[in-house]
Amino acid sequence: MQDSDYDYPKHQPLRGKDDHGWDEEVETNEDGERVRGRGREEEEEEPRRDGHRLVHQRERATLPQLPHRHGSKALITGAIVGALVASEGIFFTLQNANAYREAAKYLSDPTKMPTGVAAAVFGVAALAFGVGVVLYFIGGLIIGRISVHRRWGFIGGFAGGVVSWIIGMIVQLIPSYPNAGSGGFSGSMMGIGQGIVAVIIGVVLGGVISGLFSLLGAWLATRHHPYYVGYSG
Repeated sequence: MQDSDYDYPKHQPLRGKDDHGWDEEVETNEDGERVRGRGREEEEEEPRRDGHRLVHQRERATLPQLPHRHGSKALITGAIVGALVASEGIFFTLQNANAYREAAKYLSDPTKMPTGVAAAVFGVAALAFGVGVVLYFIGGLIIGRISVHRRWGFIGGFAGGVVSWIIGMIVQLIPSYPNAGSGGFSGSMMGIGQGIVAVIIGVVLGGVISGLFSLLGAWLATRHHPYYVGYSG
């Protein structure tokens, strides 16, 4: 039987290896030239499944970018919220001016302060604090929307707490203010130094507390944002 009786295929599939040692399907013609096949380059051009839809490898989106000027927007928002917190504190104090003036009579010996007066002053302070917490939380939600980065949620809230404390201390220096005080300063150098330390501690503590509540709001606002959960294009 002669070889001519057999019908050999003109196109024979060959298998080669790419640069990484992986097999690739290649089909050549009689001259050894590749006419059809899938090499490493062709494999990279094919779309890949990402999530629930096919996404081309070269069209995969990278990590989303943060909004333009997100830091300055967070600081401005925090400062506005801090001013609002200081304003609501002043409002509640003026609305309960009689209770604060009555409590001022017992500053030298707070143990003699009537229970009703002490409860009224404490209630006003607690109410002002609660409203301030809500405002800082809302401010964190806003910062999370416009800034995305959660760290700036804390920084913005911290800035708001500093602004609120500074406004509150300035207002307390007004003699006619119901909750007026000396701010912790006295005439001696030691008294001034102690007053400065007390102010710094108060400002930092207030800023940290407000920053934490603002951070909570920013976290809730960005918990589903692609910047933190991944981006699928």
